Amino acid sequence: MTGRGLPEGRRRLASLIVGIPALFLFAASLLRGLMPPGEIPVLDPVLSGLCHRIPSRCINLPWGHSAMCARCTSFWMGLFGGSLYHFLRPPRWGVAAGILLLLPVVVDGLAQLLIGCYRSTEAVRMITGAVGGFGVSLLLVADRAGGRSGR
Repeated sequence: MTGRGLPEGRRRLASLIVGIPALFLFAASLLRGLMPPGEIPVLDPVLSGLCHRIPSRCINLPWGHSAMCARCTSFWMGLFGGSLYHFLRPPRWGVAAGILLLLPVVVDGLAQLLIGCYRSTEAVRMITGAVGGFGVSLLLVADRAGGRSGR
């Protein structure tokens, strides 16, 4: 066990349980345009359930648009990256840090929704999504007492 956080075995298992689907969803969003329609019948309903998929907010790729918006695609990348990081080493921050990392997503999303003249950019959506995804990974394996693990 590392500090007051999850025991190493449970932390690694949690990282795998979260990280593998996150990697799949990140890859599916980027690579969906390369697959023939109907190739994986369950994929589009799953992606539609996770994201609004507004084409103007999707990432422009050489083969078309990403299957999810820039924020959601980057969220899954951040969740995978955070899971990989936490698989390799115990988190050094608590739940409060995970919540703080979610604030940019909430602020940018709500500002865009509530302030008619504010329009978030693709870069801002990608950054806030990745940071938010890392924050969620931290919430899943963080030291519940809020202190630093591993010391």
